[in-house]
Amino acid sequence: FILCLEWLDIIPPFTIANIRIADVEYDAPISPWVIIAGWFSMILGVCSSPYLSMRRQICFLDMTSIHQSDNELLQRGIYSIGGCLSVSKELRVLYSPPYFGSLWCLFELVAFRNSNPTGKIKFLPLFLERSVL
Repeated sequence: FILCLEWLDIIPPFTIANIRIADVEYDAPISPWVIIAGWFSMILGVCSSPYLSMRRQICFLDMTSIHQSDNELLQRGIYSIGGCLSVSKELRVLYSPPYFGSLWCLFELVAFRNSNPTGKIKFLPLFLERSVL
């Protein structure tokens, strides 16, 4: 929008620079309008995003959601995993070769199936969804 206003000469350029490319000189308008409008739009978007109605998705990542070093918090996390899995619509398993050798991973699969019999289980190789982590 700002570029169109500048192109139509509705808002003036800040300055004009003389640029030489391959022995041809060009006059290029230089203005801060696009940068100012970009920052303003970013701040407006960040401030208004909590109030916009968007589909909310929550990810339960067991390594970060269950405490790994405090034994009491670890026990509380293990006991509450059934509640998290029972309200989940899908269990996305990012597996690697040693995945099924881990008793904890098998426990999560069985707990999900027992607490949510109609939920989907989707197996995806870890190298395909590295951006999720």
